[in-house]
Amino acid sequence: MIKKPMRHTLSNLGFTLLELLITIAILAILLAVAVPSFTTFIDNRNVKQRASAITDMLNTGRSTALTKGAVSLVCWNQTAANVTLPEPDDGVVLVPRQIVVIDSSEDDADARLVSQTTFPADNFNIVTDVVGGGGATCITFNTQGRSDTAARMAVCKDQGQEVDAITIRLNVTGRTSIQDGNNSGVACV
Repeated sequence: MIKKPMRHTLSNLGFTLLELLITIAILAILLAVAVPSFTTFIDNRNVKQRASAITDMLNTGRSTALTKGAVSLVCWNQTAANVTLPEPDDGVVLVPRQIVVIDSSEDDADARLVSQTTFPADNFNIVTDVVGGGGATCITFNTQGRSDTAARMAVCKDQGQEVDAITIRLNVTGRTSIQDGNNSGVACV
């Protein structure tokens, strides 16, 4: 028996409308499952990046104090308005969500800024047990790189979201550590 080669007609090529609709429906279901996981991943990564940036600034403040043999400050502004630091660092203006390292041995306000970072305006919070005055919160490092206070900070995604928070600890020797989860004892408010 001789087999005839199969002829392809126009109706045999491509996909039917039903096959395309089923494929689109399956893709929609997969996306509906994947998108929430992806946004959680991005939020957690942003929390870790903020915590790392704050730790870098604290380490820069300590390093500046040790290398210059002068007092340095790490200050941040959690308010919605610009804040001018009081004496002896008057003239240094912090914009909202900005963190700076200040070398107090310099006379000029611009020269005093060693490093600065401004975080984007979003729902991330940085809460701490360090009390600041005039809208700015500062930690001072002495000439030996020691902190004037032990500090605990929590970087949180949203208010009350302590599950996904990152804890930063600064001890009086000036050393910092980062831990997953908010075990700082500072509430994400």
